[in-house]
Amino acid sequence: MSKFNLITIVVAFLTFTTVFNITRQPDIIVPGERIETTVSDILGNDTQYDETEIQQIVTQAIQILNDGQSRRLKYLISAYFVVWLILMLYIFHLSQKQEQLQTELDLLNNQLQPDKAKEDRKGI
Repeated sequence: MSKFNLITIVVAFLTFTTVFNITRQPDIIVPGERIETTVSDILGNDTQYDETEIQQIVTQAIQILNDGQSRRLKYLISAYFVVWLILMLYIFHLSQKQEQLQTELDLLNNQLQPDKAKEDRKGI
């Protein structure tokens, strides 16, 4: 793996991380009818309640849940990207080591070849 591949991996990681942090997760939208139906089911049809107050409370609760969910999702995706980045860097490191060992092996083979040729001539 060349340095170009390493640079490509790092640039891709930074791009995905930036795009993910810039984009906002879509909010959960609950129609007013559904809120009314749910509140009626929970409190019963006989209970009197202020619909606008209940709708504001539910809207605030949904906003808090959206904010928490978005933050947790960003942490999850960021951790996923970090794990992949570490994996790619480790693979890059292994490929560099493999190239180094292959070079040393070729050098040793080249050093042994002249000695082997001398032995073959003596044996003839």
